[in-house]
Amino acid sequence: MEADLIPGLPADIALECLLRLPFHALAGARCVCKRWRQKITSPSFYGLRKAGGHARPLIALIQWNPSGGPGYKNLNLFEPIAGVWTRLAAVPDCSNYCQVAAVGHELVVIDGGRPPTGTVHVYNLLTGVRRRGATIPGPRRTAFAFAASAEARMAYVAGGKNEHGESLRSALAYDVAADAWVRLPDMALSRKECRGIFVNGAFCVAGGQEMYHWTSEVFDVAAGRWTAKHGMILEESLINPFMGAAAAAAESRLYRCGGKVEVDVCSGNGGEGVGGWRRLRVVPEKLSWLPAHVAAENGGVMVLGTSLARRIPCILEEGKWRQVVIPTEFAGLVRSLCAFQL
Repeated sequence: MEADLIPGLPADIALECLLRLPFHALAGARCVCKRWRQKITSPSFYGLRKAGGHARPLIALIQWNPSGGPGYKNLNLFEPIAGVWTRLAAVPDCSNYCQVAAVGHELVVIDGGRPPTGTVHVYNLLTGVRRRGATIPGPRRTAFAFAASAEARMAYVAGGKNEHGESLRSALAYDVAADAWVRLPDMALSRKECRGIFVNGAFCVAGGQEMYHWTSEVFDVAAGRWTAKHGMILEESLINPFMGAAAAAAESRLYRCGGKVEVDVCSGNGGEGVGGWRRLRVVPEKLSWLPAHVAAENGGVMVLGTSLARRIPCILEEGKWRQVVIPTEFAGLVRSLCAFQL
């Protein structure tokens, strides 16, 4: 006879207890017993947490590793509600141009270094295991757009430049579960030094050969095709080097923080928008910076400076700012970040 998940409790109630554990407690819970490990490491555990409303926001950050050498970066997690920081396994073979995105209960780290390597690492947050993913198919590229869809379990790459500095039109999708790359239709324009964001079921790519090439293309995942966008709402947020931008997928909103250190929100389709941009709040003067990283999830917006001198993060929730305390061991310069729920 199989032992109770929690002695003295019915199986369904015991499972509800595990589903409510905060992320930082899952690693210890996996070690309690074999049954707990089986439950927590199962992909269905993530689905049950989300369906039951127990998923909580997390922010993943790739940070400079001062002791791991130039080819290593730290992969850290921050839980905004609990205020807890967690160190994951260092990511090897990673340059300053690496990017991270969340796909379901896994983090995908792609290196866009110079020279380009196309290395991919996948970190399973339920099992705590990091694996090497399939390398990006040729041509090798850097300065490309990268974003992911948690619901579709895919990560998307488009544009960039090859080893000879030539801009690219090609695009690919990475199926995380199958560890396989799928080629997508080419974009209408070749784009290097471009940026990407995923919002409302679409992979949005903006930028081109010049810094102020204000055009974008959007890949509609359901339709499997690219459409052109020529407005200024999405494009400026993604191209401007002094503008940080993030999408909160569950809210269908796009956030930005830039030029005058103000945080704005745009509701709608992520392109021309519905009603355009609306000012949310001015960043406190003592925490102001330029440019900034932005992450948005579950009604909150986290803004983090990109320089060591202005790296103090703060979170905007319900119209009020609160400063985030960074422990000394997590104070490395941030290279990339993303927000998601688990």
